[in-house]
Amino acid sequence: MKAKLKHLFDEYYGQLCSLANYYIADRQEAESVVQQVFLNVWEKRSELLESDKDLKFYLFKSVKNRSLSELSRNREEELDSNIEYQADLQDELYAKDLQEKIEILINQLPPKRKYIFKRSRFDGLSHKEIAEELDISVKTVEKQISAALKFLRFKIYDPNSQ
Repeated sequence: MKAKLKHLFDEYYGQLCSLANYYIADRQEAESVVQQVFLNVWEKRSELLESDKDLKFYLFKSVKNRSLSELSRNREEELDSNIEYQADLQDELYAKDLQEKIEILINQLPPKRKYIFKRSRFDGLSHKEIAEELDISVKTVEKQISAALKFLRFKIYDPNSQ
């Protein structure tokens, strides 16, 4: 049995690799497909070698089918990867667009509200620190920030704004 399989391997390995490469267009993957087919033949050797099946036909058909399966799997993975990339790109563009819109809207705030909002959100100051800096009450700072956020939310989510 070993001799017959070795003969089949020696006789057809190159042709089978060429066939697999025709479908997959990747020499290493093609060789892997052929090796998997021979492994499968080895595992089923008792039933395959003792049957009347034409093993040459079986090998070529198996390599073709496995190559097509591998090609299909590769294309599916490529498609999934492309979809993920496009979704990431779309999210990135949306985030950039939103950031630009927010910057425009912040610049539309009244000067004092804009200053308080920026000190809170971008400079990381607490309400108390802002109140002390401007010599106003913490409640005033809270109201200014709340008004700024309300304005931003309204303008961002209202499709007719700007």
